[in-house]
Amino acid sequence: MSSRSGAGFLNATGLNAKVRTLKRRPKGISWDTLRYLHHIAEYGSFLEAAEHLHCTQAHLSIKIAQLEAHLGFSLFQRTDRGVFPTRKDQEFLAILSPFMHDLHGASQIGARENGRRTLRIVATHAVMRQNLG
Repeated sequence: MSSRSGAGFLNATGLNAKVRTLKRRPKGISWDTLRYLHHIAEYGSFLEAAEHLHCTQAHLSIKIAQLEAHLGFSLFQRTDRGVFPTRKDQEFLAILSPFMHDLHGASQIGARENGRRTLRIVATHAVMRQNLG
């Protein structure tokens, strides 16, 4: 019996699966993901939001699935007629909307000055909790 066949040994296939899982795990919530969430809720459609945001529907679906995994609840009720925000999503958006509006305004100031549209904000979890309720 090989010493590598014990119950604690993780074979190469299992290790690769674990690495793939860790790479997909969201590290936080990005500004882009919040914009995606807002536009999907506004349009009631992943496809229409994707067209407006100039990205693919699949990209939006992946980002929203990652956000739902990060938050631990579903954001949309999906039907044949479109997608509708859940009650928790409505609460989440109500809290985030003023914050998103302020960030958008701040990014526009930077864009006017140097033609760039990147705004990076770094904050501790405690600061984010305090500002996001």
